Amino acid sequence: MRPVTVFLGLVIGFLAIALAVPAAASYKVGLTHGTNKHRPEFDFDALTTYHIYAAQNEWEPFQVLIRNDAAVTNIDVVVDEFTGPGAAITQIEPYRVAYVPVTIDTISQNPPDPSNVGMWPDGLVPFVDHFVGETRDGAPFDLEADFAQAVFVDVFIPADQTPGDYTATVTVTADGHADWTGTVTLTVWDFAIPTGLSLASIYQFGENAAYEFHQAHGGVTDFDTLWLRYMQEFARHRISISDSFSNPGYVWNYDTSTFDWDWSAFDAKFGPLWDGTFYRPGFQFTSLRLPYPPGGRPGDVAEEDWEREWWAGWADHFRDHGWTDILFLYLPDEPDPSEYPELADLADRLHNADPDLRAMVTEQINDVLTDHVDIWTPDEPLFSDSLPWPPYPEAYDERRAAGDTTWWYNCVSASMGMDYATHFVDYESTHMRIWTWLTRRYGFTGILFWHTNWLLPEIDPWVSMWAAQFFVQGDGTIIYPGTIDHIGGETDIPVASLRMKYLREAMEDYEYFHLLDQRGDAEWMSAVARTAAPKTYHWEKDWSVLLDWRRKVAEKILGVLDEDAPNPPSDLQATAQVEAIAVTWTKPAAADLAGFEIWYGLHENDSFFGGTLDATATGAVVNGLLPGREYRVWAKAFDTNGNRSATSDVVTAVPLADEESDDDNDDDAKGDDDDNGSTDRNGVSADPLPENSADDDAAAGCGGWR
Repeated sequence: MRPVTVFLGLVIGFLAIALAVPAAASYKVGLTHGTNKHRPEFDFDALTTYHIYAAQNEWEPFQVLIRNDAAVTNIDVVVDEFTGPGAAITQIEPYRVAYVPVTIDTISQNPPDPSNVGMWPDGLVPFVDHFVGETRDGAPFDLEADFAQAVFVDVFIPADQTPGDYTATVTVTADGHADWTGTVTLTVWDFAIPTGLSLASIYQFGENAAYEFHQAHGGVTDFDTLWLRYMQEFARHRISISDSFSNPGYVWNYDTSTFDWDWSAFDAKFGPLWDGTFYRPGFQFTSLRLPYPPGGRPGDVAEEDWEREWWAGWADHFRDHGWTDILFLYLPDEPDPSEYPELADLADRLHNADPDLRAMVTEQINDVLTDHVDIWTPDEPLFSDSLPWPPYPEAYDERRAAGDTTWWYNCVSASMGMDYATHFVDYESTHMRIWTWLTRRYGFTGILFWHTNWLLPEIDPWVSMWAAQFFVQGDGTIIYPGTIDHIGGETDIPVASLRMKYLREAMEDYEYFHLLDQRGDAEWMSAVARTAAPKTYHWEKDWSVLLDWRRKVAEKILGVLDEDAPNPPSDLQATAQVEAIAVTWTKPAAADLAGFEIWYGLHENDSFFGGTLDATATGAVVNGLLPGREYRVWAKAFDTNGNRSATSDVVTAVPLADEESDDDNDDDAKGDDDDNGSTDRNGVSADPLPENSADDDAAAGCGGWR
C-alpha cells in the first residue's frame, strides 16, 4: 500500500514551528526511561533519581537528558557499576543519541501532523563499542543552545544475578558547569527470560549493500567479519535475519538425476546461526528463506526435476542438522487474488519436493490458498479487526487449529491514517513496543519485516532516513552503518537504532508473556494483552503506562500480584437501536476498578470482543449489527492488576433496521451465514454513554470496534 501525498501550505509549516518552541531553560540534567523518545525541542523534568526494573538475562535502558539555554562544551557522562545484594552489574553501555530531521514535507503520518516537524532521536553513537572495545565519538560532546541531548544507557543483567535492588551513580561533567550527579535504582526480579526466541522473527538484511556503504565511507573491515558483526548486533536485539545467506556448492548428477552438494563452506559460515554458537549459547535465528532454484539449468534437465531436487536437497540437509523447522518458501509477495491459483500450484510443488517444507504467503486467509499454504502472514492494517469484512481474527484461530502457522507484518501501509504498530522514525517508541503485545493479543507466532537496511548504499541514514519511494521516515532501515567517519574509531561496526532497542524491549516483553503461557496463566495474560492493546489501531500510547503493565506481568510471574477480581457489572439493560444495541449497567464497588470489556454474540457459541471502556463508563453502544436478529451482550469488569470479573448477566436485543437502507434485512448482503456460525461485524464499536445519561444520541466514540 502507498500513502497519499498531502501538500500543506506555509501556514501549517509556521504552525509546526510555533508548536515546537519550548520555554527557555537554564542548564539542567535529568533521568528518564530509555523508551521515553524525548525530542530535543522540548523541555523535561530534571529528575535526579530514577527506578528501572528488569528480569535476569535481560537488557534494561535508561537515559540522561541534558539541556541549556546557551551552548555547552565538553560534556561527558559516566555511569558507575550497579551495586547491591549480589555481584556488581558491570555491563553498562552508554550512547550519544543522534537525530533525524523531519520537515513538513517528510512526515510519515498521513495526513501529516505538523507537530511532528523537528528533530527525532534514532541513531546511537557508542562511547565505547562492544565489538572491539574502541573508544568512539559518543563522548565527550558539545551541546547547542536550547537542544535537549539524550544519552541512552543500556544495562545487561546476567542470568544468574542475585535478585534485589541495585544502585548506580550517574555523573555529568561539562565545561563551565558544576558536576551533576544522579542515582538510578535497578530492581532485579527473581526470574530469568530465555536467551533464545519464543517468538519467530523474520527480518531481511542486505549484506552487499551494507558492505558497499562501508567501503564508500573508508571501510577497513573485511566482508565476512563485518557480516558476522551485523548478525551479532541483530541477535543482541533479539532479531532473526532470514535471508542473508548464499547457496551451497551444487552440480547436477546425470546418473542419479539429482544434485551433488557441497555444504562444507555453507555450514561453516552459516551453521552457527542455527545451532546457537555465533552469539550466545542458546540463541538461534528462527527462520531461513528457502531459495528458489538457481538459473543455469541444463537444457536436457526438465524444469520440474530441477526444481523438485533443489528443494528436496535443502530439506534433506537441514533435516540432518535438525534445522528443518526454520525453512520456509516466500511465495510471491502480496499477491493479487488472480494469482492465487498459481501460488497454490507452487506450494503444492514445494510439498511434493518434501512434505516438511512450508510455503508462506503475505496475504490474508482465503479459500483458494487454504490447504496449500502453511504460513499465513497478513499485513497488520489488513488484519480484519481493522476492516469491516472477513476474514475476522477467528479465521486465523481456525487455521492454527488445523495446523497452520500464522505470522504477520507491518510496513508503509501503517501510515494510512490510523495508529498501527510501525518501524517509522517519527512515531513514538510505543509504536514499536506494542507490536509484540498485539502479536500476543491475536495469537500470532512470528513477526516479519521487509528490510533492515533498505536505504543503503545510496542514502546515508546518518543524514536522512527519508524513504522517498514510500513517503515515510525510516521504513525498511532500522540499523546504522557504524563507519569511522560517523562514529570514530579504527574499525567498522554496525550500530543499532533506538527503534531496534524498542523492538528488543518488545521481544523481551514477549518472553514474559511466554513464561506465563507455559505455566498455565494464558487466560490472564490474554486479558492483560487485550487491555493494553484492545485493537490493532487502538492501544496504550503512553510508554510509562505500558511499563506499568509490564511490571504487573512480572508481578504475576513472581506470584506477588493481588489477584482478587472485582465483581461483574450488574443490572444490565439492553435497548435496540438502528443496527446497534445500547447497553447500560451499574458499576461494581471496587477501589482499583480500571474498566470494562464488552462482549457480544449472535449465534449460541459466538463470543466476540467489542472493546474496552474506562472505569467511569456506565454504558456502551455496540454498532454494526444485523437488524432483525437477536444478539446477546454481556460485560466484564477488570481492575488495575488486570484481573477480570466473572461474566455479567447476559442481555438480549434485536437491532432495528435503517428505513433508508434497501438491504438491511438481506442476510446475504450482510455476509451472515447461519450454517457457519459467523456474523458480519461491519464497523462494530463499543461506545461509552455519559454517566447518568439516558440520551443515546449523546454517546461518544471509544476504543474498540468489530
